Amino acid sequence: MSLSEQKAVVSKFLEAMVAGDIETLRTFLHDDAIFWVPPSSEGRVDRPLVGRERVAQLVGGEALGNFAPGGTRREIVHMTEEEDRVAALWDRVGVTVKGRAYNVPYNTLFRFLDGHVAEIWVIPDTYLARRLLDVPHLPPLDDQA
Repeated sequence: MSLSEQKAVVSKFLEAMVAGDIETLRTFLHDDAIFWVPPSSEGRVDRPLVGRERVAQLVGGEALGNFAPGGTRREIVHMTEEEDRVAALWDRVGVTVKGRAYNVPYNTLFRFLDGHVAEIWVIPDTYLARRLLDVPHLPPLDDQA
């Protein structure tokens, strides 16, 4: 897969993700895909999340429960590509199920293997996303090591 093809896949992947098109997501994902959710999600979602089906369901299905049907889109700010990786800075724009406007930046890194997305790291503005989605506050960190 050429570098420009990888960027095209990332663009289509993000579009399928915000549309909840799980079938298309499956076609892009490697069998053993790995998804690194933000560290703040650890304990609520496996980190890493492993396997094509589990990743497709989370990014294209379960996460959409927070948004009004058809109420989210992606706006790519820029993409950078090097070897087997594509970094995308993009905004998820839409309306939550509670009718609140949602516009949160995401920085997502994709690694390719054998023409498929093999690994994804996602780093959103977690604080802003949680506020806009009315997610309850997390308990304080236990500073005891």
